Formats: sequence, C-alpha cells, structure tokens
Amino acid sequence: MDVNLKYFQKNVLITGGAGFIGSNLARTLLDLGSTVTVYDSFEADSGANHVNLEGIEDRIQLIQADIRDEAAMKAAVHEQDFLFNLAGQMSHIGSMQDPFKDLYVNTVGQLNLLEVCRQYNPKIRIVFAGTRQVYGRPKYLPVDENHLLTPLDNNGVSKRAGEMYHIVYHHVHGMATCVLRMTNT
Repeated sequence: MDVNLKYFQKNVLITGGAGFIGSNLARTLLDLGSTVTVYDSFEADSGANHVNLEGIEDRIQLIQADIRDEAAMKAAVHEQDFLFNLAGQMSHIGSMQDPFKDLYVNTVGQLNLLEVCRQYNPKIRIVFAGTRQVYGRPKYLPVDENHLLTPLDNNGVSKRAGEMYHIVYHHVHGMATCVLRMTNT
C-alpha cells in the first residue's frame, strides 16, 4: 500500500506530540489526510512547546495530560488507528538528578500506555520512539541491533525498559508494536 494512502482518513495519536519531532509528524500526517490528536504533558524541559503547533491548532485535537494519567490515556486511545509514542523523559542529566521521575515516566508511563491500549484498543498500531542511548559508548560503527546494550545513565536504562514492554506486548498480547531507536548523531 502506498504510504500516502496508509494514513488517509485514519485516526492518529501522537504522544509527546508538542515536541519538535511530534509536531512535524503531526503536520505531515495532516497533509496525508489523517485526523490527528496531539497528547503532551508540556512538562518543563521536555521540548514541548505550544509554538511548535502554531498554524495547525485548529486542525488537531490537543490533550494536555501525562501518559501516566490512565483516564486521559483511555479517552485518547479510543478509536485511534495509529499511535506514534514519542512521550518520555529525555534528559540524560535529569535522569541522574531525579532517577525516580525518569523511571516513572519512561517505564511506568509506558506500561500504563500499553495496558490502556491492550484493554481499550488492542488493534491500535504503535510505533515507540526509543533511543540509541541504550547502546552506551559504541564498540563499533555503524551500531546495529547486535551491538551490546550498555547504557551509561538512568535514561538509557529506563528507555530500554520501555522498549522491552513494547516488545513483550507484541509477543504476549499480539499487539502491533515496533520500536525505533533514534539519534541525532
């Protein structure tokens, strides 16, 4: 199927959708004919910003909530076809300064999101934004899936746990989940 038609007239939820990647994804999906819901906590230092959504505010549904909020997440996943899951605590320094916040957002939050999807919309297709930080310092380049996982901070550990929950929910519950490990280097 042509990717341009795959998202045409589909309902798409983007968690972490007010950040740079999420807001640009929202614009692209709108251009492809999707109905887009942006879900973001607008947590300080998260990269989320209302400015990122300028020009599309009237074309999206915006939900300001945390992925750990079960009731808000339940309402958001209802009747969605796709979920681009970009939500998470991304600060490596912050993960070391407040490891429990990092754990709660990147691990407990991901588990909450998956459980809500499993219970209320198990047919949703989920793309999870992981991170190359799970590899730690590269032993060789290019880094591939066979590379040893040796995260150097709490963020790498919690993001890896979030990845594993997505993989488990795919294998155990048959949910359509996949993980992308993104990097800017």
